[in-house]
Amino acid sequence: MLRKLILMALSAGWLFCCGTDGLAQVVLSEIMYNPLGSESHDEFIEVVNLSETEPVDLTGWRVTDGEGVDTLKAVAAGLVLQPGQFGLILDPSYFENSGAYDAIIPATSLVLTIDNTTFGSRGLSNSRAETVSLINAQGDTVSQYTYTLGNAPGFSDEKIILSGPNTPENWADSRRVLGTPGGLNSVSPREVDLAISASDLAFSPEHPRAGETVVLSATVHNAGRSAVADFLLTLFEDVDGDSLPGPQDNIAGTFAFSNPLLPGDSLSVSAAYPEVSSGGHVFVARVEAPADQDTANN
Repeated sequence: MLRKLILMALSAGWLFCCGTDGLAQVVLSEIMYNPLGSESHDEFIEVVNLSETEPVDLTGWRVTDGEGVDTLKAVAAGLVLQPGQFGLILDPSYFENSGAYDAIIPATSLVLTIDNTTFGSRGLSNSRAETVSLINAQGDTVSQYTYTLGNAPGFSDEKIILSGPNTPENWADSRRVLGTPGGLNSVSPREVDLAISASDLAFSPEHPRAGETVVLSATVHNAGRSAVADFLLTLFEDVDGDSLPGPQDNIAGTFAFSNPLLPGDSLSVSAAYPEVSSGGHVFVARVEAPADQDTANN
C-alpha cells in the first residue's frame, strides 16, 4: 500500500510540473484555433525557445489536441529552433491554398508544419476548448495549454509572459487580427514601452467656463521590461486632430526626463492651460521615447 501511495504522489507531481511549463526550454506561445480564413488551412500553433544560449532540435517532437498526434516537419530551414526564436507550425495545406500570414511572418522565425493533413483528428475546435500539448522526442509533455473559447475570428490566444505558467491569467486574446504568427505576442510586454491610457489624462475643473484656466494632468507608465530614460511628455490641445504635437496645436506643457523610469513605475505631470475659450476642445497627452517598441499606446 505504501509503495502505491508513493507512485501515485510521484505521478501527480510529474503531471503538475508538465501541466505548467515549469523549467521547459521550448513552450507553447500562441494558438490560432478560429482563423479569419479557412479552418482547413489557416490554423496554427506557435512555440518559442526560451533559452538565451541553447538551440533545440525539434526532430521527433509532436503536438496533440488530445485526440490526434502530429509530428513536426521541416519546411525550408530544418528543425533546429535557435535561442529566443519562435517556431510557427502551420497546416500542411496552408502553403498551396492560403498565404494569409505571409506578409506578417518575421523572417527570423522558423516555419514548420506537421505530418498529418490537419491538427489533431479534425483540426482545432472552435466550439469546444481543447488542450494542446507539446511533446518532445523522449515522449515528455513539455508544455500544455487549454485554450479558451469566444475569440473573434482571426484573433488567436497569446501567452503574455512567455516564461510564465500556462494559466488562463497568463494568456489573452491577441490584440491584432491574424495574431502574431512567428513573432512577439501582441499581449507580451516589450523591452521598451512607455504608455499612456485615456484614463491617465485628466483636467480640472471638470466643467470649465470660458476664460478660466484648465489644469491638465497626465500619468505615464513604464509598461516594458527595461528602465527608460531620456523621454519627452507633452500636454497639448490637438487643434489639427492628428494626435501629434505640432505648430498648429496649443502646447500646455512639455516635460523632458533624463532619470530612468523603472519597469512598473509611473510618473505624473500637470500643466496650466489659461483662458480656455468656449466650445469643444480635444486635449492630448503624448509621450515619446526613441527606442519605444509600441507607439500605439503613447
